[in-house]
Amino acid sequence: MENLLLKTKVINESGKAPDFKEALLRSLFCLIPFDAFSFLGSDGRGWHDSITNTYVVDVKKFEKAQNTEIEIDLIGQVQGN
Repeated sequence: MENLLLKTKVINESGKAPDFKEALLRSLFCLIPFDAFSFLGSDGRGWHDSITNTYVVDVKKFEKAQNTEIEIDLIGQVQGN
């Protein structure tokens, strides 16, 4: 679930795109009355995200963090010729 205009996407706790069930539940929970007020909390996540354990992330920052994690994992590994 990617928003090209805002350059954001929705991910689940494991950093992957939500599966059908997670996406469906997230969409249904958006219909909760007063869901907009849930963004006023300390973590700034809507109830539809906190209930379904999903996150809205900036695509560039997320991909940069993923690449950094991969590079860290490669430190010390022997590279083949």
